[in-house]
Amino acid sequence: MSILQELDWLEIKAHYSNRVNETKNLRDLYENKNVSGFADLALGMTTPTGNYSASEHGLGPKILESNLNAKGRIYSLAGKFILLKDASTVPKLIREENLKYLRIGVGSELSCMMNPTACWVCNKRTIWLYLAQTQGLREANEALQLFNEHADNSPMAYESWQDAYHPELGPELKRVAEDGAKAATSRGVVPGEVPYLWADAIASNAFDFYRSANVG
Repeated sequence: MSILQELDWLEIKAHYSNRVNETKNLRDLYENKNVSGFADLALGMTTPTGNYSASEHGLGPKILESNLNAKGRIYSLAGKFILLKDASTVPKLIREENLKYLRIGVGSELSCMMNPTACWVCNKRTIWLYLAQTQGLREANEALQLFNEHADNSPMAYESWQDAYHPELGPELKRVAEDGAKAATSRGVVPGEVPYLWADAIASNAFDFYRSANVG
């Protein structure tokens, strides 16, 4: 049985709806050229919903303090993400901007929030779900444990996120969104319409559920 069958679809839908609303807030700030307000929300400083990857690790203040014209550069990077037809160049755009502490986790989440029909989130939770779906829960949890221990031999080693995992996540997260839509519908919950935001909400719920339950 798919691990998705055990999830709380009402909770996932609420998470998804909050993220959809935040994408609208980000786009409004961007279009109104509110550079400072945009950057604060895009780094999860106004609310964690703007960028969970940045908020969870307290990276927003570090990014702003460690880079010249950080808010303007984040605003500019977001504009590049908006124009993308696919996410294949997201890692390259992040590298080229060269903002200290803004790497693939925070950057890919920003890309998804700005352009969720083309871009996806590449972070600890989506990679864990990818491994759970393709290799099994036990393997995913072992990889996560090694990652948390900063072990060089973890299949989730951070150095592999940008070039190895980011390209693989797109197709898998689309499958997760499709399977999740069926599972949600079977429980009377209307699924999310934006696949990559829907898949990200699923990944977050699955990660929390299976880690707290210590399943696998």
